[in-house]
Amino acid sequence: MILVIVLLGVLVSAAAYIAVTYNFFVVTKTRIQAQMEELGNQLKRRAEFLPQVADIIAINTDQEKEIYQMITEARRNVNRADKNHNPEELIRAASEVEQAIGSIQVLVESNPELKTAEVVIEAQNNLRDTQDKVMYAKRTLIDLVQSLNARVLGFPSNLVAKMFGFQTQKGLELVDTKDAVSVSQEDMANPKIKKG
Repeated sequence: MILVIVLLGVLVSAAAYIAVTYNFFVVTKTRIQAQMEELGNQLKRRAEFLPQVADIIAINTDQEKEIYQMITEARRNVNRADKNHNPEELIRAASEVEQAIGSIQVLVESNPELKTAEVVIEAQNNLRDTQDKVMYAKRTLIDLVQSLNARVLGFPSNLVAKMFGFQTQKGLELVDTKDAVSVSQEDMANPKIKKG
């Protein structure tokens, strides 16, 4: 009789563990998807804000065309990546937006009148606020993926993961930094925009 009670207790405990672990996997995958959507929303917000910033600083016509082309391409890629829910595409698109922001910032920094204009300062603050939200969304997504992957790979939760077909998720990867924007003193004195 005691053996039956012990076996029943073990079975109930195992079933409870399986249920709790399964629910963890389901909830975490759902949170990862929601966070991916939030990251896409913040990247779209940042990309949609760029034309306003470019209009505010009233860039001269030669450079304006190149910057608007960069902005348009970056916005298109952010929207495409957001629709596809693809982390790699989102990071590449975010990099393009950051390059456009860098080009605009070089122009603002090289023009003392723009640098101190209240409307430009407000635009930069809004852009900085959005960038903070993007970074928070990235950090949360990275944490969620790490948490899921640790449980998928760790024992004994990996047994439950295998039973129900849960797999590790690919996290965010940084784009190749060799093409990162760098600004020389000469570029600061005479800014030129090059489409990367």
